[in-house]
Amino acid sequence: DNAHYMTSIGITLSAQKQYTQAIAWFEKALKAAPDQVDIYYSLALAYEDQGQIAKAIESYRNHLKYYPYCEDAWFNLGINYSKIEKYKDALASYEQALKDKDDADKIWEQLGNDYLKGKIVNAAIGCFLKAYELKPRNLDVLSKICSCYEEIKDYTKAVEFSMKIYNLKPDDVEVIKRLALNNFKIP
Repeated sequence: DNAHYMTSIGITLSAQKQYTQAIAWFEKALKAAPDQVDIYYSLALAYEDQGQIAKAIESYRNHLKYYPYCEDAWFNLGINYSKIEKYKDALASYEQALKDKDDADKIWEQLGNDYLKGKIVNAAIGCFLKAYELKPRNLDVLSKICSCYEEIKDYTKAVEFSMKIYNLKPDDVEVIKRLALNNFKIP
């Protein structure tokens, strides 16, 4: 069908980073077949890649009206809300993405990042711990957990997570310094 053909051209142009032309083809496809809501998702990705965040958000929201269980769309919506510093909306989007997904370490980490941006450190710790449970060898998450505990001055926990990092990277001088510094700060 004609809309499918136009969407295929848009996807090809997006892959070639020709977002302006891709967007034009996706918009034509939507006019030809407004009931083919997958086009909204492709359009949102193109808007996002072009830096048109408000339009990307609108397209993700349109997609989610028809596919409210699309975890990727909820996650991408959260990322875009975060880009424009609408952290409450980002958090709500991530929570929707997590509703039926237990193995979403990436989403838990991003949720923790946004809690940190909003200065809600204890909630960030909870999210990072969930991400750590799912992927225990993720050094970035371990470092974020350690940093959060340092921020709230819980140096016993900071040492615990510094040690986990050290066990994964025993030759890293910065890791050794961090472990020693946190040990020194325990009353």
